[in-house]
Amino acid sequence: MKNKLTLSARSDLYIDESGYYYIGQSKYKFFLVTAVLITPDQRELASLLMQKWRNKHLTNPYRCFHTTDFFENRNTSLQSAKPELSITRNFNNAIKELLEFLSYIEFESTVYYVDIPTIRNRLKIDNPPQDGNGKKEYSNHLKESFEELRFAPLDMGIKNAFDFHHKYLINDSKSVKNGYINIESHHQSDIRLIKSFHRYISIYPKYDTNILGLRLHNKKSLDAGIEIADLISYSSCQTLRFSHRLTDELKDIPKVRYKILKQIRSELRARNIKLYDISGDSFKYKKN
Repeated sequence: MKNKLTLSARSDLYIDESGYYYIGQSKYKFFLVTAVLITPDQRELASLLMQKWRNKHLTNPYRCFHTTDFFENRNTSLQSAKPELSITRNFNNAIKELLEFLSYIEFESTVYYVDIPTIRNRLKIDNPPQDGNGKKEYSNHLKESFEELRFAPLDMGIKNAFDFHHKYLINDSKSVKNGYINIESHHQSDIRLIKSFHRYISIYPKYDTNILGLRLHNKKSLDAGIEIADLISYSSCQTLRFSHRLTDELKDIPKVRYKILKQIRSELRARNIKLYDISGDSFKYKKN
Protein backbone atom coordinates (compact mmCIF):
# COMPACT_ATOMS: atom_id res chain seq x y z
CA MET A 1 0.00 0.00 0.00
CA LYS A 2 1.36 3.44 -0.92
CA ASN A 3 1.98 5.89 1.88
CA LYS A 4 4.66 8.53 1.41
CA LEU A 5 3.74 11.48 -0.77
CA THR A 6 6.31 12.13 -3.49
CA LEU A 7 7.81 15.59 -3.16
CA SER A 8 6.20 17.98 -5.59
CA ALA A 9 6.21 21.68 -6.37
CA ARG A 10 2.70 21.83 -4.96
CA SER A 11 0.86 20.05 -2.19
CA ASP A 12 -2.63 21.02 -1.05
CA LEU A 13 -3.90 20.75 2.50
CA TYR A 14 -7.40 19.41 3.18
CA ILE A 15 -8.89 19.82 6.64
CA ASP A 16 -11.90 18.01 8.06
CA GLU A 17 -13.52 18.25 11.50
CA SER A 18 -15.41 15.62 13.51
CA GLY A 19 -17.24 16.16 16.78
CA TYR A 20 -17.87 19.62 18.18
CA TYR A 21 -15.17 21.99 19.40
CA TYR A 22 -17.12 24.28 21.80
CA ILE A 23 -15.92 23.65 25.37
CA GLY A 24 -19.38 24.35 26.79
CA GLN A 25 -21.00 21.31 25.14
CA SER A 26 -21.35 17.86 26.66
CA LYS A 27 -22.72 15.91 23.69
CA TYR A 28 -19.30 14.81 22.43
CA LYS A 29 -16.16 13.94 24.39
CA PHE A 30 -13.72 14.35 21.52
CA PHE A 31 -13.13 16.87 18.78
CA LEU A 32 -10.93 15.85 15.84
CA VAL A 33 -9.17 17.71 13.06
CA THR A 34 -7.86 15.65 10.15
CA ALA A 35 -5.14 16.99 7.85
CA VAL A 36 -4.56 15.47 4.41
CA LEU A 37 -1.79 16.44 2.00
CA ILE A 38 -2.16 15.55 -1.66
CA THR A 39 -0.60 16.75 -4.91
CA PRO A 40 -2.72 17.87 -7.89
CA ASP A 41 -1.87 14.80 -9.98
CA GLN A 42 -2.79 12.42 -7.16
CA ARG A 43 -6.00 14.33 -6.50
CA GLU A 44 -6.86 13.95 -10.18
CA LEU A 45 -6.34 10.19 -9.89
CA ALA A 46 -8.46 10.19 -6.73
CA SER A 47 -11.21 12.10 -8.55
CA LEU A 48 -11.36 9.49 -11.32
CA LEU A 49 -11.46 6.58 -8.86
CA MET A 50 -14.02 8.25 -6.58
CA GLN A 51 -16.27 9.05 -9.55
CA LYS A 52 -16.15 5.40 -10.59
CA TRP A 53 -17.06 4.38 -7.03
CA ARG A 54 -19.89 6.93 -6.73
CA ASN A 55 -21.35 5.84 -10.08
CA LYS A 56 -21.58 2.30 -8.78
CA HIS A 57 -22.79 2.86 -5.23
CA LEU A 58 -24.57 6.23 -4.82
CA THR A 59 -27.98 7.31 -6.06
CA ASN A 60 -26.51 10.68 -7.01
CA PRO A 61 -22.92 10.14 -8.20
CA TYR A 62 -22.34 13.85 -8.82
CA ARG A 63 -22.56 14.93 -5.19
CA CYS A 64 -19.74 14.76 -2.68
CA PHE A 65 -19.51 11.51 -0.68
CA HIS A 66 -20.19 12.10 3.02
CA THR A 67 -19.25 9.19 5.26
CA THR A 68 -21.74 10.17 7.98
CA ASP A 69 -24.73 9.95 5.64
CA PHE A 70 -23.44 6.71 4.18
CA PHE A 71 -22.85 4.90 7.48
CA GLU A 72 -25.78 6.27 9.42
CA ASN A 73 -28.48 5.74 6.79
CA ARG A 74 -29.13 9.43 6.43
CA ASN A 75 -31.19 9.69 3.29
CA THR A 76 -30.45 13.34 2.54
CA SER A 77 -30.47 15.52 -0.55
CA LEU A 78 -26.66 15.54 -0.44
CA GLN A 79 -26.19 11.85 -1.23
CA SER A 80 -27.47 8.42 -0.32
CA ALA A 81 -26.43 4.83 -0.85
CA LYS A 82 -28.20 2.71 -3.42
CA PRO A 83 -30.90 0.42 -1.94
CA GLU A 84 -28.86 -2.76 -2.40
CA LEU A 85 -26.30 -1.47 0.10
CA SER A 86 -28.84 -1.99 2.88
CA ILE A 87 -27.61 -5.60 2.74
CA THR A 88 -24.60 -5.84 5.04
CA ARG A 89 -22.52 -7.93 2.65
CA ASN A 90 -23.02 -5.44 -0.19
CA PHE A 91 -22.28 -2.49 2.09
CA ASN A 92 -19.05 -4.06 3.34
CA ASN A 93 -17.96 -4.89 -0.21
CA ALA A 94 -18.54 -1.27 -1.26
CA ILE A 95 -16.32 -0.04 1.57
CA LYS A 96 -13.63 -2.60 0.74
CA GLU A 97 -13.71 -1.39 -2.85
CA LEU A 98 -13.32 2.19 -1.64
CA LEU A 99 -10.32 1.20 0.49
CA GLU A 100 -8.78 -0.56 -2.51
CA PHE A 101 -9.11 2.62 -4.57
CA LEU A 102 -7.47 4.62 -1.78
CA SER A 103 -4.52 2.23 -1.82
CA TYR A 104 -3.69 3.45 -5.35
CA ILE A 105 -3.47 7.09 -4.24
CA GLU A 106 -0.43 8.75 -2.69
CA PHE A 107 -1.28 11.11 0.15
CA GLU A 108 -0.23 11.79 3.71
CA SER A 109 -2.52 12.37 6.64
CA THR A 110 -2.54 12.88 10.39
CA VAL A 111 -5.43 13.13 12.84
CA TYR A 112 -5.34 15.41 15.88
CA TYR A 113 -7.88 15.11 18.67
CA VAL A 114 -8.83 17.07 21.77
CA ASP A 115 -10.53 15.69 24.87
CA ILE A 116 -13.10 18.40 25.66
CA PRO A 117 -13.42 17.57 29.43
CA THR A 118 -9.62 17.78 29.71
CA ILE A 119 -9.70 21.30 28.28
CA ARG A 120 -12.38 22.30 30.80
CA ASN A 121 -10.25 20.87 33.60
CA ARG A 122 -7.21 22.82 32.40
CA LEU A 123 -9.26 26.02 32.42
CA LYS A 124 -10.88 25.09 35.77
CA ILE A 125 -14.36 25.21 34.25
CA ASP A 126 -17.26 23.19 35.66
CA ASN A 127 -18.94 20.66 33.41
CA PRO A 128 -22.03 22.04 31.64
CA PRO A 129 -25.45 21.46 33.27
CA GLN A 130 -27.24 18.36 31.98
CA ASP A 131 -30.72 19.87 31.96
CA GLY A 132 -32.17 23.18 30.85
CA ASN A 133 -31.66 24.83 34.22
CA GLY A 134 -28.61 27.02 34.22
CA LYS A 135 -27.58 26.45 30.59
CA LYS A 136 -28.02 30.08 29.62
CA GLU A 137 -26.12 31.31 32.68
CA TYR A 138 -23.36 28.77 32.00
CA SER A 139 -23.04 29.89 28.38
CA ASN A 140 -22.94 33.57 29.38
CA HIS A 141 -20.26 32.79 31.97
CA LEU A 142 -18.06 31.16 29.33
CA LYS A 143 -18.59 34.04 26.94
CA GLU A 144 -17.74 36.68 29.54
CA SER A 145 -14.86 34.91 31.28
CA PHE A 146 -13.16 32.91 28.56
CA GLU A 147 -13.95 34.67 25.29
CA GLU A 148 -11.64 33.16 22.62
CA LEU A 149 -10.74 30.14 24.76
CA ARG A 150 -14.30 28.85 24.34
CA PHE A 151 -13.17 27.62 20.93
CA ALA A 152 -9.67 26.47 21.93
CA PRO A 153 -10.11 22.87 20.63
CA LEU A 154 -10.72 24.14 17.08
CA ASP A 155 -7.81 26.57 17.23
CA MET A 156 -5.49 23.85 18.56
CA GLY A 157 -6.49 21.39 15.85
CA ILE A 158 -6.19 23.91 13.03
CA LYS A 159 -2.78 25.04 14.27
CA ASN A 160 -1.50 21.47 14.15
CA ALA A 161 -2.91 21.02 10.63
CA PHE A 162 -1.05 24.14 9.51
CA ASP A 163 2.13 22.80 11.16
CA PHE A 164 1.73 19.55 9.22
CA HIS A 165 1.44 21.43 5.92
CA HIS A 166 4.15 23.95 6.75
CA LYS A 167 6.75 21.30 7.60
CA TYR A 168 6.08 19.54 4.33
CA LEU A 169 6.40 22.73 2.29
CA ILE A 170 9.78 23.63 3.83
CA ASN A 171 11.09 20.05 3.88
CA ASP A 172 13.19 20.57 0.76
CA SER A 173 14.83 23.99 0.78
CA LYS A 174 16.21 23.47 -2.74
CA SER A 175 12.80 23.83 -4.35
CA VAL A 176 9.96 26.27 -3.91
CA LYS A 177 6.75 24.50 -2.93
CA ASN A 178 3.28 25.91 -2.43
CA GLY A 179 -0.32 24.83 -2.13
CA TYR A 180 -3.92 25.63 -1.27
CA ILE A 181 -5.70 25.18 2.04
CA ASN A 182 -9.09 23.49 1.59
CA ILE A 183 -11.84 22.99 4.14
CA GLU A 184 -15.51 22.10 4.00
CA SER A 185 -17.33 25.26 4.97
CA HIS A 186 -19.17 25.42 8.29
CA HIS A 187 -20.80 28.73 9.13
CA GLN A 188 -19.69 28.69 12.76
CA SER A 189 -16.07 27.70 12.19
CA ASP A 190 -15.15 29.53 8.96
CA ILE A 191 -14.33 32.77 10.76
CA ARG A 192 -12.26 30.87 13.34
CA LEU A 193 -10.31 29.21 10.55
CA ILE A 194 -9.47 32.51 8.89
CA LYS A 195 -8.48 34.05 12.24
CA SER A 196 -6.30 31.02 12.98
CA PHE A 197 -4.60 31.35 9.60
CA HIS A 198 -3.74 35.01 10.17
CA ARG A 199 -2.44 34.26 13.66
CA TYR A 200 -0.32 31.44 12.27
CA ILE A 201 1.29 33.48 9.50
CA SER A 202 2.08 36.26 11.99
CA ILE A 203 4.40 33.68 13.61
CA TYR A 204 5.50 31.92 10.42
CA PRO A 205 5.39 34.60 7.69
CA LYS A 206 7.12 32.28 5.21
CA TYR A 207 4.10 29.98 5.32
CA ASP A 208 2.02 32.83 3.92
CA THR A 209 4.33 33.08 0.90
CA ASN A 210 3.79 29.36 0.22
CA ILE A 211 -0.02 29.53 0.30
CA LEU A 212 -1.82 30.09 -2.99
CA GLY A 213 -5.23 30.55 -1.41
CA LEU A 214 -7.80 29.43 1.13
CA ARG A 215 -10.77 27.52 -0.31
CA LEU A 216 -14.05 27.01 1.54
CA HIS A 217 -16.07 24.20 -0.05
CA ASN A 218 -19.81 23.84 0.46
CA LYS A 219 -21.50 20.48 1.10
CA LYS A 220 -22.14 19.92 -2.59
CA SER A 221 -18.56 20.59 -3.68
CA LEU A 222 -17.20 17.61 -5.58
CA ASP A 223 -13.56 17.31 -4.53
CA ALA A 224 -11.79 14.01 -3.86
CA GLY A 225 -9.49 15.65 -1.31
CA ILE A 226 -12.52 16.64 0.77
CA GLU A 227 -13.92 13.11 0.47
CA ILE A 228 -10.68 11.46 1.59
CA ALA A 229 -10.32 13.79 4.58
CA ASP A 230 -13.97 13.17 5.50
CA LEU A 231 -13.57 9.38 5.42
CA ILE A 232 -10.41 9.47 7.56
CA SER A 233 -11.91 11.91 10.05
CA TYR A 234 -15.22 10.08 10.46
CA SER A 235 -13.72 6.60 10.83
CA SER A 236 -11.05 7.86 13.24
CA CYS A 237 -13.65 9.63 15.36
CA GLN A 238 -15.90 6.58 15.58
CA THR A 239 -13.10 4.17 16.45
CA LEU A 240 -11.91 6.59 19.13
CA ARG A 241 -15.44 6.51 20.55
CA PHE A 242 -15.42 2.71 20.36
CA SER A 243 -12.20 2.53 22.35
CA HIS A 244 -13.70 4.71 25.11
CA ARG A 245 -17.07 2.89 25.02
CA LEU A 246 -19.03 6.07 24.32
CA THR A 247 -22.19 4.21 23.40
CA ASP A 248 -24.41 7.30 23.43
CA GLU A 249 -22.24 8.86 20.72
CA LEU A 250 -22.43 5.72 18.57
CA LYS A 251 -26.19 5.16 18.66
CA ASP A 252 -26.79 6.41 15.09
CA ILE A 253 -24.56 3.73 13.55
CA PRO A 254 -26.09 0.29 12.93
CA LYS A 255 -24.08 -2.20 14.99
CA VAL A 256 -23.51 -4.44 11.96
CA ARG A 257 -21.32 -1.65 10.57
CA TYR A 258 -18.99 -1.38 13.56
CA LYS A 259 -16.69 -4.07 12.19
CA ILE A 260 -16.16 -2.41 8.81
CA LEU A 261 -15.45 0.91 10.54
CA LYS A 262 -12.71 -0.77 12.55
CA GLN A 263 -11.35 -2.26 9.33
CA ILE A 264 -11.13 1.21 7.79
CA ARG A 265 -9.16 2.42 10.79
CA SER A 266 -6.89 -0.64 10.55
CA GLU A 267 -6.15 0.15 6.89
CA LEU A 268 -5.40 3.76 7.77
CA ARG A 269 -3.09 2.66 10.55
CA ALA A 270 -1.23 0.51 8.03
CA ARG A 271 -0.60 3.71 6.07
CA ASN A 272 0.89 5.23 9.21
CA ILE A 273 -2.04 7.61 9.65
CA LYS A 274 -1.85 8.21 13.38
CA LEU A 275 -4.07 9.85 15.99
CA TYR A 276 -2.40 12.42 18.21
CA ASP A 277 -3.87 13.64 21.48
CA ILE A 278 -3.19 17.39 21.55
CA SER A 279 -5.26 18.13 24.67
CA GLY A 280 -2.13 19.29 26.48
CA ASP A 281 -1.00 21.73 23.77
CA SER A 282 -0.61 25.41 24.49
CA PHE A 283 -3.69 27.57 23.98
CA LYS A 284 -1.47 30.22 22.39
CA TYR A 285 -0.05 30.22 18.88
CA LYS A 286 3.72 30.18 19.27
CA LYS A 287 6.73 28.70 17.53
CA ASN A 288 7.37 25.03 18.23
